[in-house]
Amino acid sequence: MLERKKTIKNGCLFAIVVPTVVLFLSFAFTIFIFKDDYFQAVSWKDWLFLLFGHIFALGISIFLLIVSLFFSAWLSWKDPEPIQTLRRFWPLIFALIYLLAPDLIPGWLDDTVIVALVGFYQYWKSRNDTEEAKFKEKDKI
Repeated sequence: MLERKKTIKNGCLFAIVVPTVVLFLSFAFTIFIFKDDYFQAVSWKDWLFLLFGHIFALGISIFLLIVSLFFSAWLSWKDPEPIQTLRRFWPLIFALIYLLAPDLIPGWLDDTVIVALVGFYQYWKSRNDTEEAKFKEKDKI
């Protein structure tokens, strides 16, 4: 008897979300840890300690990013319909990637682009849900 492989629905979506969350959290953690040290560093020893702290935080962030990329590759591999997942969630994926490089468009336009993407995604998702419901009703008849 053939054993059925376990799949992860929307694995490609999670494969993009996981490294994004790791990057945001590592950046936020680094700022949170070192935010007060810049104003208290006076001597060269303080600045050297701050430098090595940043190098250590960067090393941990890179390690966690590599682990999350391997985990993301595994999630993508377990997705039963990767093309369908990417086709279904492309606005959300675009918004996540856009948030990684927030200053592509300066000023208030960043927020406008994200709000427009989210609004378009909500409209697109609700339209597809109603079309799928109509197709299911036609199949019942």
